[in-house]
Amino acid sequence: MNNAPPDLNKKLLLSLGAAVVVGGLGYWYLRRSPSAPAEPEFTPIRATPKVANSSTSATPPPPKSQPQKPAAPTGATKTRSATPPKGGGDMDDWANELMAEQDPGSPSDTKSDDTEGCHPVSMAAFSAEFPKKDWQFIDERVEYPIVMARFQPRAEASENTCLLVICEDVYYEDLNLNQYTQKQRDLIEHQALMTAPPRTTRDENTSFGPFDHVLEFEHSIPIMATGSPLPTTLRMKHFTTVKNGVAYMIQLTSEAQEFNKYEPLFNSIAARVTIGDNPTNRPVNKLVYSSAASKVRFSAPGHWTVIGEGQDCADGRVIAKFTIMQESTAVVAERTDTGSNQFEECKFDSQPGFAKGKYVVTGAPDEASAKAILNSVEDYDGDENTIRVVCPELALAFKAFVNKGTVLEHRFGQPCVTYTMFDDGTDDEPPLFIITWADEEDVENSLDEWFSKVEKELTGRGSTIKSQTYSTIAGERCINVVSQQVQPAVGFMAMSPELTSYNSIFIHGGHTYLIQLETASTAFPRWQRFLDQILDSLELL
Repeated sequence: MNNAPPDLNKKLLLSLGAAVVVGGLGYWYLRRSPSAPAEPEFTPIRATPKVANSSTSATPPPPKSQPQKPAAPTGATKTRSATPPKGGGDMDDWANELMAEQDPGSPSDTKSDDTEGCHPVSMAAFSAEFPKKDWQFIDERVEYPIVMARFQPRAEASENTCLLVICEDVYYEDLNLNQYTQKQRDLIEHQALMTAPPRTTRDENTSFGPFDHVLEFEHSIPIMATGSPLPTTLRMKHFTTVKNGVAYMIQLTSEAQEFNKYEPLFNSIAARVTIGDNPTNRPVNKLVYSSAASKVRFSAPGHWTVIGEGQDCADGRVIAKFTIMQESTAVVAERTDTGSNQFEECKFDSQPGFAKGKYVVTGAPDEASAKAILNSVEDYDGDENTIRVVCPELALAFKAFVNKGTVLEHRFGQPCVTYTMFDDGTDDEPPLFIITWADEEDVENSLDEWFSKVEKELTGRGSTIKSQTYSTIAGERCINVVSQQVQPAVGFMAMSPELTSYNSIFIHGGHTYLIQLETASTAFPRWQRFLDQILDSLELL
C-alpha cells in the first residue's frame, strides 16, 4: 500500500460497502452502470463464490515470430511493435521507448501538474510506477484476500477500459502458479455462465518482467447484461506470477476496438514491475480456547476452527478438535500417560503428534505450530468453555463459535479481521463479519458527524436506511446504521437480490473502528443473534 495515509473519511466510507473482486475478471464492466462516473464504487461486501475446478484449459496459440525493432531514419517518425521482445535482451530499451513516448498533440510543456511524473503503487511486496500522463489513479481497495489498485487511461476511452493491479493471498490455499491460473480460467467460465463463452487467444507460461504466465481472451457481452444499446466485446490480458504465498496479477481490460491503443502502455508498466520477498510482517491472529472440564487454556492459530469438544478416547481425552481451512483436522488432547515435560514426538489415538507433559497436539501442519500451542498452555479456572479470537494488530478480542465460523487471515493491507460464518444449510451466501480501522492518530469527525456522513453516503448509493441508533460497544459510544439495498441483476433472467448491511462506527485510542456484517435480507434475522453475541463479547485490549 502507499506510504501516505489515505483520507480518513474516504477510507471508511468506501469500506462500508467495498466489493470483493475475485481475480478482477470483468468485475468493473459488469457491475458499473453505463453512466456511472469514474469514481470508487460503494458496493456491498461479498463472500468469495464457490467455483468448481474445471478440467478444461485453453490451448495456447502457436508461438508468434518476434518483431524486429527498426532503425529510425533521420527526420522520420520512429515506429515500434506493441509486442515486447522475449528473452529480456532488448527489454529495457523497448520499455524506455514506451515510457518516454509523447502522445501526439500533448506536448510535455502543456501538461498540468497532476499529469507529471508517476503514480507509485506499493503493496504486498509489489512495486510499480504508472505514468500520470497516461494513467489516472482511481482507487485502491483492501478486501480479503485481495489488495487491488485501479487505473483508467487519461486519453478519451470507453468507460470499460481499466488497468488493475491485484495481489491475492493464496498462502492458506497453498496454490502454485499452475493451480492459480486454472483458478482464473474457472472464474472466467463462472462469470460467463449467462453470456457467450469467452474465447482464449493466448494462454501460456512465459517470462515477462517478474511474471511467469500470460492469459489473453475476448468476451462478448450481450445487450441484456450491459444496458448498452449495442453488444460489446471486451479484450482482457493479464500477466501473473505466484511468490511466497501471494498471487500477483496486472490486468488490462478494454473494448476490442481500443485494445491495441493501450496494450503497449500496459506492457511497458508490466515489464518494470518488481516483486520483493516479504509480503507481510504483521502479527497473526490467535484463537484462544478455554476448557472448563480440563481446567486449561491454550492458543491455536487464528485460522483454525473448533469443531468438537471434550471427547474421551483410549489414550486420554480430546480437549478440542479443529479443522484447518476445512481441509485437515488437528486435535489438542490430554493424555493418560503424563510423560516427559520436554517437547517430544508421540502417538495419541493412533495418530502421530507432539507432546509436552500431559498435553498432546496431533494433525498440526508442522512442528513449529504444535510447539507454539503446547508452550501456550496455562491454567484456567472458569466454569464454561470459551473460544475467543484475539487480534493483536487491532488490539481487540471477540467471541467465536463451535463449528460455526473461521477467521480469514489478512497477511497484508490495512489492519482488519474477518470472521466468516459457515453456511447453515440454506442457499444463502454466508455473511462476513468484518472489523477494520483507519490508522489515523487524529480523528477529525465526531460520532454525530459520522452519523450524517454515513446516512448521506448510503442514501446517495440507493440504500434505504432502516434504523439509526446510538449504543455502546466495549465501553465506547458508537453509531449503528442498518440499511437495505437491491443489487442490480447480472446476466439474463438473473434475480435482483436485496442485501441488509449492519454498520457500527466508534472511536477509541485515536482510531476510528468500523464493524460490518452484510448478508441477504432474508437471512439477516438468522445471523443477527450471532452478531449480537459477538458485539456483546467485544473487548478492547
